[in-house]
Amino acid sequence: MTRKRRVAVFDIYNTLIRIKTDEDDTGAYAFLADWLSRKGISMGPQDLRARFKSITKKEIESSRKPHPEVEIGEVFEQVIFGNAAPGRARHRSLAVETALLFRMLTTKSISLVPGADAVLRELQNEFRLAIVSNSQRLFTMPELHKFDLSRYFEYMLFSSDIKTCKPDPAIFRKALADLRADPSDAVYVGDDPAIDVAGAKRAGMRAIWLNHDHAASARGPRGGAAPDAVVTVDAYRELPDRIREILGTGVQRCVSTRRMCAGSTAGSRRT
Repeated sequence: MTRKRRVAVFDIYNTLIRIKTDEDDTGAYAFLADWLSRKGISMGPQDLRARFKSITKKEIESSRKPHPEVEIGEVFEQVIFGNAAPGRARHRSLAVETALLFRMLTTKSISLVPGADAVLRELQNEFRLAIVSNSQRLFTMPELHKFDLSRYFEYMLFSSDIKTCKPDPAIFRKALADLRADPSDAVYVGDDPAIDVAGAKRAGMRAIWLNHDHAASARGPRGGAAPDAVVTVDAYRELPDRIREILGTGVQRCVSTRRMCAGSTAGSRRT
């Protein structure tokens, strides 16, 4: 059987999974501080929150990358243990546990985007499926497992893996190199024109904008590159056909948004 060459690459949040989080929830820090005290780590909730925010900010600001990212396990290792013997197995293990608990405590709601599972199931026999996401591997892999989505993907790259975020084309190029895929054989599906569409296009890929805002369809995406196709979230089941048109026949078409696709101009913004 001929190996599948074409690759459909997906964003995760607001593309496959809907999530709402609150990392300023004081109750979460109080719970974490109490939990850490039972591990022999004495730290008040306010100190815990301040250290988490300060270390994260320092990591981001000290990076020379244009779109930097942190690795949350390393952040919590510094929060809990400071700079004392970083990387020790016990330190890493507790940091990972703390990070996972933090994610659960700060997640207010989480659900599948309607139709996501059915679309992936349909696509898996025709295309190689991959993920490129601005997210933490420690947080996101359990959430993919929760909805049994990881089974569809042969490759997953998270911004925390390389400490680089979209829209930097480097993260897309890294994925393409690892997949040994040509950009012309790949399409990216994401919900943010400025981050997902613009970044993928800069890496030479085609891109589909999953539009959650019906009002935006007529005027086109603000602050982003022109997508090769647009699918509104309530027409999610159209995604396989749009992907086939782009990667299969080379036909690029937008459904009910032809004016936008013909006339949009690229811009940029950071979110």
